Amino acid sequence: MERLFKKISVPPSSVIEKNNDTRGQDNTEFILSNLPSDPGLAFRGNDESEHSSNHGNFLELLQFLADHNEDVKAVTLKNASENHKLTSPDIQKDIVNACATETIKAIIEDVDTSLFSILIDESCNVSTKEQMAIVLRYVDKNGHVVERFIGIEHVTSIDVLSLKETIDEVFSRHKLSMSRLHGQALVVVAKKNIQIESLFNIVTIWVNVVGASSKRCDLLREKQSIAVIEALNSGEFTSGKHKNQETTLKLAGETRWGSHFGTLLQELNNRFNETNIELLLCLACLCPADSFSAFDSQKLLSLTQFYPKDFSMNELVILKIQLETYILDMWSSIEFSGLKEIGDLAKKMVQCKKHKVYSLVYLLVILALTLPVATATVERAFSAMKILKN
Repeated sequence: MERLFKKISVPPSSVIEKNNDTRGQDNTEFILSNLPSDPGLAFRGNDESEHSSNHGNFLELLQFLADHNEDVKAVTLKNASENHKLTSPDIQKDIVNACATETIKAIIEDVDTSLFSILIDESCNVSTKEQMAIVLRYVDKNGHVVERFIGIEHVTSIDVLSLKETIDEVFSRHKLSMSRLHGQALVVVAKKNIQIESLFNIVTIWVNVVGASSKRCDLLREKQSIAVIEALNSGEFTSGKHKNQETTLKLAGETRWGSHFGTLLQELNNRFNETNIELLLCLACLCPADSFSAFDSQKLLSLTQFYPKDFSMNELVILKIQLETYILDMWSSIEFSGLKEIGDLAKKMVQCKKHKVYSLVYLLVILALTLPVATATVERAFSAMKILKN
């Protein structure tokens, strides 16, 4: 296996640029970049015998690579020794685990000493075992906001103590420093409202029933099409009847809203207290839109109070001076005109080397971008589990 990895290792891009010859090892990168990557296809085939027409993704791609690279062909499949054919499920799983290990290693190295936050989503698998998906959010060396999925962890329960113990173990395993952690987001569902909880349960069951069968999906689309055609033929979409129905639904919605307004308001108060609101107002002062019209040096200095361990007394004095020079530089710079978001500002500062000139201002930008603002990435982890298990 070690010989194979050495043979298919991709040469540096500088080597490929200097050598336009598409034969041999220099062709490996081209081949790998053009292989089919449909995640819905199974890793193994139903029949992996020699005369099978479809050996499964792994062996088919390995054969394709061998057919286009003589160095790989010399040590794989028929030309490999008996215990190096890579046809054993255990060996293939080892290769997948090795790829996962190297991928996570690359992510951790990319994080390096950057500040980061974690996004967590929990769910039960088909065996009713609790699982926790973990995503790291950070700003890379080029000023880009990055969210990387680093794995699924099994937890004994979803109480705070169990989740904390699992997170501590993950941090220890990957040698992540807790002092660099500057934000957390745990995906939860508002279960205080019985109607909302019931809605999510019904939708989950409905999606599982319909989504598990292509026949049911087709039947649902057919029923929907018939309903739309009937409504169009009857003039329901343009008639007074439809308008009355719309009004009735609107009034019903308003009635439900009124009855649950107190509960929803309490939820908002729980999630956005005075401290959180003040933090968001300070962060907004970094926005470069409309020629940095939201800039407020006093609020940005106040922002450092939320991060006392990141700014010493001397650095606060320096930051005040940097802010005064920074905003004058931004207003007079053509490169920074027309920016819309804080993410655009971070990338432009790195491109123009301003992140070194105004290092403490850039630290404020990083702190703003590191905070989780959406949980879509971590939620998609469980959506992809069916594909991975396939």
